[in-house]
Amino acid sequence: MNVVAEIKPDDTTDKTITWSSSDSSIAEVDDTGKITAAAAGNVTITAATSNGKNAECAVTVTQILYSGKCGDNVYWTLDEAYTLRISGSGTMYDWESEDEVPWFEKDLNEKILSIIIEDGVTSIGSYAFYACNRFVTSITLP
Repeated sequence: MNVVAEIKPDDTTDKTITWSSSDSSIAEVDDTGKITAAAAGNVTITAATSNGKNAECAVTVTQILYSGKCGDNVYWTLDEAYTLRISGSGTMYDWESEDEVPWFEKDLNEKILSIIIEDGVTSIGSYAFYACNRFVTSITLP
């Protein structure tokens, strides 16, 4: 994940930004604003300018319990909050039955509380969310 800070006005001469994390044991941030997760928890990422102005961003890091592939360039993760996230680019696989869907293993479909399909995923596969409706409270589409 990357965060971006923009210094205004455009004619500002010193556009140096110093990035920091409130807890590097949860997440670190490099000098370009790229955040790397280390452990589950909450952290604040700060962008500081040379003239003392700061901007902060709250970040929540969740532990990935399960993950896998669900298309040629499409991937899935299920985190500790039981959010199923579909990301990547292109189409998801079409499955012949719900038994072929990877998150149906270990009855994970009965634990999913929310589904997020990220921008870049262009098609949802057949049977992808069959029988996921028992406990799902939210679905986010691009």
